[in-house]
Amino acid sequence: MRADIEGLRAVAVGLVLLFHAGISFVPAGFVGVDVFFVISGFLITGMLLREVARTGRISISRFYARRVKRLLPAATVVLATTAGLVWAFAPPLERSVFGRDISWSAVSLVNWEFASRAVDYQAEGIGASPVQQFWSLAVEEQFYLLWPILLILVGLAVKRTHRRLVPLATVGLLAITVPSFVWSVVLSTDEPARAFFVTTTRLWELGIGALIAVGASLWLRLPKAASRVLGWVGLLAIASSAVLLDETSIWPGWQALWPTLGAALVIVAGSRSAADSPALLRWRPAVWVGGISYSIYLWHWPVLVTAGWIWGELGQKQGLLLVALSFIPAWISYRFIENPIRRAKRFAGRPKVVLSIGLNLVAIGAIAGLLVGDVASAAPEESDVGKVTGASALHFDGEDATGVVMPNGNSSYYPGLEESSTDRPNVTAECAVDEAATEPSPCQMGDPAAAGKLVLAGDSKAGQWSDAVYAATVGLGWQFLGATKSACGFSSGLRVDSNGRPYDACPEYNANLTELLLADAPDVVVVSQRHSTAFDESGELTTKAMTDALVEQWETLEEAGIDVVALLDNPSPVGLDEAFEGQVPACLAEHLGNPEACAFDRASGVKASGAPAFLAAAERVNSVDVIDMTDVLCNETMCPPVIGDVLVYRQGSHITNTYATSATDILTARLSAIVSSRVGG
Repeated sequence: MRADIEGLRAVAVGLVLLFHAGISFVPAGFVGVDVFFVISGFLITGMLLREVARTGRISISRFYARRVKRLLPAATVVLATTAGLVWAFAPPLERSVFGRDISWSAVSLVNWEFASRAVDYQAEGIGASPVQQFWSLAVEEQFYLLWPILLILVGLAVKRTHRRLVPLATVGLLAITVPSFVWSVVLSTDEPARAFFVTTTRLWELGIGALIAVGASLWLRLPKAASRVLGWVGLLAIASSAVLLDETSIWPGWQALWPTLGAALVIVAGSRSAADSPALLRWRPAVWVGGISYSIYLWHWPVLVTAGWIWGELGQKQGLLLVALSFIPAWISYRFIENPIRRAKRFAGRPKVVLSIGLNLVAIGAIAGLLVGDVASAAPEESDVGKVTGASALHFDGEDATGVVMPNGNSSYYPGLEESSTDRPNVTAECAVDEAATEPSPCQMGDPAAAGKLVLAGDSKAGQWSDAVYAATVGLGWQFLGATKSACGFSSGLRVDSNGRPYDACPEYNANLTELLLADAPDVVVVSQRHSTAFDESGELTTKAMTDALVEQWETLEEAGIDVVALLDNPSPVGLDEAFEGQVPACLAEHLGNPEACAFDRASGVKASGAPAFLAAAERVNSVDVIDMTDVLCNETMCPPVIGDVLVYRQGSHITNTYATSATDILTARLSAIVSSRVGG
């Protein structure tokens, strides 16, 4: 047991706690996780190498038995407790999502679930998972599966070639560490949200720790003065990275070298003697915190998230108090669960028994998650999809739709609240490209020899109408091409992406799509988008900049003989209780039996949508036709959440596919009136 490494663990967990508590002077406290990865890589690799050197082999069963005793008992208690907290306090519509997170955490795959969710533009509105901290534990568990196998192969190579262990182990580690680092740099630039969570971008951090363990004999030769300097340099590197970087940093790309190499230097500094490391790390309170750091890491996050569910957004003082309080369950867990099980003599030398217990613990955590979050028991009875009418029940006289009324308090509706987030267009699933894409590849539906050709372009707000627009083209006898892109309206206007960075891939994609359209010359391009602002020359987001970009885009197409149809964005849910953050299904779950409480003001909803920029641009490009479906979604003053027994909104400002397709006849009539003259009716 090295006191300096326990102190380094205390630094790592302290940075994470400050970051999660919202303390502003450590905007990159998440680097503590990177430090943990280096420590884990060092300790596990050192242990395995010593076993290979001593016995010439690695006992997989004994290795995993040690991991089970060390990690699973406390983790399972936290997962089961978190399941209870989710059931009692989580927003109803998020219980099933969080329940799945708990199950994925139990089987150490939750990091891939978070990676998938992070790049899902349609997954807006899902709050912070109460088991978010388990993503890094999942990465480590996956590392524990890979590393012993690698070192077993190294041990076999040593026996067969009679070469030395250290050089072969170094080559093997570099074969994984270097590609992982390169991939981390690439993916962190292209898809930072996904790169943060996936295992492949993190193996190199564990690999750095492993390489330190492989080179252990070298560090013993360092002069005392050099070791002391390296220790302080490493500690300052970790601290400065937490203070000077922030959440906009490209992570875990090359910038992650900052804290990881800092951690490596601290470990190297104490290799000859722990006394060579900074005294701060050997300070008794720091060593104590490091000793229970695993339990602290497990417990602090569900404490913070649960408090947020109960009291709303937390300030810095509340955050600090709560992470301090989390030391109580952490110490109890360490004192009465971790240590007793890890040191229990009854399990010594019985790896099969321990592994069996481990499987049962995994099952308990997974089942706890599966038992959480059934909102069906709390929601109104779901309507039969075959009986709902939606917009088809409205009166349409060829120009205006009327008949949008407030729902009956006792009405049921389809889709159900829990299923609403997945009620998306089939066409979008096949045709839309993700944020990283820059090359368009429009999907084609219908007869290539049809009388006319229509292209649907824009972001997910265009995509939400894709099934209805496709059905309209079928009615017209036209060919349909889908060319939508996540969070990317069809113009040269630059915005930020879902990670808060300049969305450079969007204007590049649109430039390529424009070139393709000019060469292909479709008859009509239908466009829609969510955002009303773009960066101007001074770097400010303004409606004028977006309007100018739209005008430029539309004029380019119109001058080439391609008709542009601007399908206005639907009103955005605004004015709901702040706790719902514009999420209509969440509001309905809270106001069961009173859906009228989740209606919102029409004028405010239009103002908050992407419609203002489209209307301003259409005034400057007279040849552009406008389709406004607001009268299908709202009455003269209000926009109800349920129309004709159909739930209108699914997530944020997106409408359900069920409701969009129920308005197909109205959309077809409006589109037909505009474009049928292109090919003689």
